[in-house]
Amino acid sequence: RPFTILPFFSLQEVDALKKEIIPLKKKLEPYMDLSASPSLAQVKIEEAKRELAALDSELEMKLDFK
Repeated sequence: RPFTILPFFSLQEVDALKKEIIPLKKKLEPYMDLSASPSLAQVKIEEAKRELAALDSELEMKLDFK
């Protein structure tokens, strides 16, 4: 096996990198539960469309009552 030299980071550098990673992880959160299967992804899309339509009609009803 070839010998590799791993970089060593100071605690401050590690802390800075961890802080840098936090917003990146938050950005990725919505994508973490996506399916690798196109058919399952399509099911999720259809569920989201139905949920959006239900919320939209609920909003319309609330606006009509005002």
